[in-house]
Amino acid sequence: MDAAYDHPEILQHSAALGHVPIVDKCPKNKIEKIEKETEKQRKNLLKIETVEDRRYKGRLPKERFNATYKDYYGGRSIFYRGYQKVACHIMFGVLVFAASSIIKLIC
Repeated sequence: MDAAYDHPEILQHSAALGHVPIVDKCPKNKIEKIEKETEKQRKNLLKIETVEDRRYKGRLPKERFNATYKDYYGGRSIFYRGYQKVACHIMFGVLVFAASSIIKLIC
């Protein structure tokens, strides 16, 4: 995750819009990193799952889809004018992504 998301201004703006910011806290030094790892180990040992953990897990598949779509299915390069052509381009990319995902599940 990019450390730039863990900035107070971004978190405040998200909260001001009424959203719940789902940002992984970036450790600033080794002590914070060790504390974060030990807290994670304690949660795993006690099998505690917080609401924030559930939201974070839901965020990851969406980010993976966005990254894969942009990298492999034409999400970065749209050379058309007009919303109909752009929508068609995007839908073909999503269709190919869905078809390849289904094929991966079958095979």
